[in-house]
Amino acid sequence: MAWIILQVILVFPIFVGAIGSCTMTDNDPEKTIEQSWIERGLAHEANSEFKLAVASFSEAISNSPESPIAWKLRGTAYYRLNEFNQAVSDLDEAISLDPTAPDAYLYRGNAYGEMDMYTKAIEDFDKARNLRDGGYFDNLNQAYNSIIDKDFLEALGRATAAINERPRDPIPHTYKGICLYELGKFPEALSAYSKAISIDPDNAELLFNRGLVHLATRKFDMAILDFTKALAIDPTFKNSYEHRAQAYNELGLNDKAASDRKASNTNK
Repeated sequence: MAWIILQVILVFPIFVGAIGSCTMTDNDPEKTIEQSWIERGLAHEANSEFKLAVASFSEAISNSPESPIAWKLRGTAYYRLNEFNQAVSDLDEAISLDPTAPDAYLYRGNAYGEMDMYTKAIEDFDKARNLRDGGYFDNLNQAYNSIIDKDFLEALGRATAAINERPRDPIPHTYKGICLYELGKFPEALSAYSKAISIDPDNAELLFNRGLVHLATRKFDMAILDFTKALAIDPTFKNSYEHRAQAYNELGLNDKAASDRKASNTNK
């Protein structure tokens, strides 16, 4: 079976210090002193005035020393000034006050990386990833590894967990289809592959894998249709020729089967 190889690229957005109260004006009576200083700091940061931003965030901290946002923002400003030790110190404080904010770990990891403290950097990046993605990538990687180890029940559970977190990603649906196919649950495998194809309709491997389900359930016309679609996307897809030839044979279309076997040998 042609399995899609897991390729995960973790991308974190550049941190923008968005504060819900930033839409308030300086005349807003409900705005706290901390919020006023944070807004000033963000304005300085937007103009690349990072030393002034540090001063404003320091005022915010003086007024609200228990504010994780103020500590985090000053830490990121220090980071942008290349003052990495100070950045780590402030981000340590921010994380101690709010250990659920992924961007604090991300910036601290970047600061550690700038200081060649790569083990700590990787630990922080992993924490940021897990907080942001809820273990999604861990489930996806475990599903892939379990498929390789032929532990399809374990892989099925992991793929399902990943789907619950990111239902619009075709990869966990694909892994679910692989597991269900290998477990002999063909209607469920068909559903999983069809969902993946609805998200990524131009994926030749997905169409090929769904064709295998049709072949296993002796729906030869449907199998031929999927293998043909896969070949339209990738005319060099040798396995599609081989299995379409098998479907043609089952339908007594021997000339077409012979043609596909020849094409398969050509594409070796």
